[in-house]
Order: sequence, then C-alpha cells, then structure tokens
Amino acid sequence: MLRAADLARWRNRARFTGVSVAKTFGWPGSKPAVYHRQGLNLLLDPTSLVDRCIIENGAWEPRQLSALLDHTRHCRGSDAARCVFLDIGAYFGLYALLMDRSMLFDRVVAFEPDERNARQLAANLFLNAGSRIEVRHEAVSDRSGRTWFTQSESHPTGNRAGISMADGPGSTRREVPMVAIDDAFDFEGWTIIAKIDVEGEEHAVLHGMRRTLARNRAVLQVEAFEHNLVSIRAARDELGLRTVGEIYPDVYLTNIPEPI
Repeated sequence: MLRAADLARWRNRARFTGVSVAKTFGWPGSKPAVYHRQGLNLLLDPTSLVDRCIIENGAWEPRQLSALLDHTRHCRGSDAARCVFLDIGAYFGLYALLMDRSMLFDRVVAFEPDERNARQLAANLFLNAGSRIEVRHEAVSDRSGRTWFTQSESHPTGNRAGISMADGPGSTRREVPMVAIDDAFDFEGWTIIAKIDVEGEEHAVLHGMRRTLARNRAVLQVEAFEHNLVSIRAARDELGLRTVGEIYPDVYLTNIPEPI
C-alpha cells in the first residue's frame, strides 16, 4: 500500500506532467493528456467531442453548472437537510468534481457504466484528489438488473459522452449492471441535486426515482432534446414536478413548492 507521502508525490507528478496518468489510463488510438480547465486538472482525450470542446474553449456547460450551484445554494440556505449530488451519466466526472469542490454537498455520487469512460473518470479523481466522490459502475433506469450498453469507442461521431443503452447484444455492446435510484438509495429528508444525462433514457430515470422524490426535496437538471421532451414532460407531470428553468438542451425540474 502506498504511504500518504508517496501518493502525494505521484499525484503531484501526474498533475504537473500528465505523463504517469496518461500512460496509466490511456487507451489505443488516442493521445490523452492532462489540461488545467475549469479550475481542475483533467485527463482529456482530444478525439472525443466534449473533451475537445473543453481543450479548445476552456469549459463545458458553464451556464448549467452555475445554475445547479445557484439552486443548491438556495436550497442549503433555506433548509438544513443533508444534501447529495447525483451525477447520472457522469462520463469523465466534470460535474461530480465541480460539485464536490463546491463543498455544498454531504455526498457526491457518480454513475458511469462504460468501461473506457470510467477509466477516464478514475484518472480525474486521482488528479483532483476526488476521494469523496462515490463511483458506481451502473447504468441508471426505471428498474434494477442488467442491460446492454453501447461501448463509447464505437460512437459514430467520436462523442464518447453520447452513448446509451442498447436493445440487445452486439459486437460494440457490453452487458452492464443497471439500477433504479429508488433501489440504490434510501434517502429520506435529504435535498437531492441531480444531473441526468443518459441519452434518451431520462424519463426512465425519473420513473425509477419515484419513491426518492416523494421523500426528499429535489432539483434535477435533465437533458431534454426534442426526441425525448414529450416523455420527460409526461414523467414530470406524473411525478408532481414543475419546471423552474431551461438552458438548452437541459430543463430544470423540482418538487419544491416555494420559488427557487
């Protein structure tokens, strides 16, 4: 087992050179490197769409991140309940890392079922000392069990964040564990802040947290493109949620009755 001093030395080496982490968590066909972006040290893959945007533009979804933090501060200011952030569809962990750094949350949990994305997430937790973040290698839906999941390296446009569940086995698919939020946690009286970005399965995630929403206050950032907007609105109405904002392509839903 590494001593704390050894771990700190290797972390610093990785932070400033990127060599150790890139070699440890790299993969064939790409040239990952460590960049300092959005106040974090991030292992990024320039062949993937989101990573390339951060490398070139310096940030990803800054308006959405700011909105989530504002909602969280409001909730924490008006309620002493414990607060958890759920990063559902975490990819390489940008949201989880920034929410953890804010120190507004008692727990931060990141869900990422894809093996390659999960390796990149692990690298970024290492680079940023993200030991408070709980990682679950599961897809999230309306039930628990197992499902087929498209492997990220097979995405046709290179967007490794844009992968989703599949309807059966195949050469570019892998079987992964699947969980409903109601089965994953037994929260009661908490404030739940969540980012739900699961490429068309958002409505299923909402249905799978029915009991959780009934027992806790919640603010949810839900990706809602045109093809899944109708199903998300239906789930919103069925679960007694209301819309409190939109930053395309995301909508913000809550079960909190007072203005936020």
